[in-house]
Amino acid sequence: MSNIFSAFSYNKYFCTIMKTKQRRHELIVYTALWLALFSIPLIMHFTEIARTGLALDISIVWRAWLSYIPFLVLFFIHDLWLAPLLIEKKKKSLYTALSVAAIVVLSMVNCSIIKSDRHGRPGSPHDAAELYDRPPLPHGHEPGGEDEPKVIPHGEEPVNPIWFIQLIIATSMCGMNIAVKLFFKSRDDELRMAQLEQQSLQKELDFLTYQINPHFFMNTLNNIHALIDIDPDKAKSAVIELSKMMRYVLYDGNTPMVPLAKELDFINHYIALMRLRYIRNVEITVNNPSPVPDRLVPPLLLVTFIENAFKHGVSYRHPSFVEVTTTTGGDELLFTCRNSRIPAEKPSGKGVGLVNIRKRLELIYDKNFELNINPDEDTWSVSLKIPLLS
Repeated sequence: MSNIFSAFSYNKYFCTIMKTKQRRHELIVYTALWLALFSIPLIMHFTEIARTGLALDISIVWRAWLSYIPFLVLFFIHDLWLAPLLIEKKKKSLYTALSVAAIVVLSMVNCSIIKSDRHGRPGSPHDAAELYDRPPLPHGHEPGGEDEPKVIPHGEEPVNPIWFIQLIIATSMCGMNIAVKLFFKSRDDELRMAQLEQQSLQKELDFLTYQINPHFFMNTLNNIHALIDIDPDKAKSAVIELSKMMRYVLYDGNTPMVPLAKELDFINHYIALMRLRYIRNVEITVNNPSPVPDRLVPPLLLVTFIENAFKHGVSYRHPSFVEVTTTTGGDELLFTCRNSRIPAEKPSGKGVGLVNIRKRLELIYDKNFELNINPDEDTWSVSLKIPLLS
């Protein structure tokens, strides 16, 4: 129960951290976009000053910024309250209704601000009767001529596209907000799934290792038990060898990777134990690389094949052999284990060793390994090629 609670607490903490990072990244993007937007009037005004030589008029920039305020208010409303309705709570109808209402209100407010700013601006031309807006005539033209611009009564102004433009800008801004949120949410969901998958793989790998260790320990104890009846002194030596091996299992067997030299020492202790048990009619050959490269391999990976070789390929009554060869080249390790096959003696069963070792290889190396098991009439050979890690 405590492990379940700890896992739940960790996952809850991990999700909180991911949401905090997602929000921080969103704020960085939003801040950069709004700063760029607010800098456009300044850049345009200074460009115009450099081109025409006019004096600096900050009121022009301020009026442009003033037109951005309703959009900024709409952005905060959409980001804090409306977008979560769609992304987190999945309330599409409510989100659509509220967003449309907010966009329409924003467009009306912004149009009013622009219209009042245009008509209330100092220096706007009005005629004496305040009935018409008369644009200035070009130089050299008299009133009433053919080139005189047409006079448009105030009540008959053409349709202004400003309303439609406001709707497009507000809708695009909300869409941009949704796109940014979905991008970071998708990215963080992938990271969260990868983290959960990694935890699941590690638990499965730990379970497989837990199965292999008792399996190996059980077989070794059975070997010592059989040796006690044959030669008690050698059984004592076998117990010493076993203690060295179990020290490795306890202190290094639970780590993800171990130095190759330690793994080969463990195999040598195991084979030394087998030499004490099998004296006659069994030829045991071990070939290890010299020098051993300073690389890493998973612990207790190779001994399973050697266990099976002694368990199913060695007989007291028939001549038999076990040959173990480990070679290294570049970034790869090639392990080969060959043993005699005794047809008259039926194996006691597959056990969990080979099944688990293949699952373990898939979890650690995915498909980046080669495992070949070749049974012949008189021999049984296993070859394994795995990458060596730094």
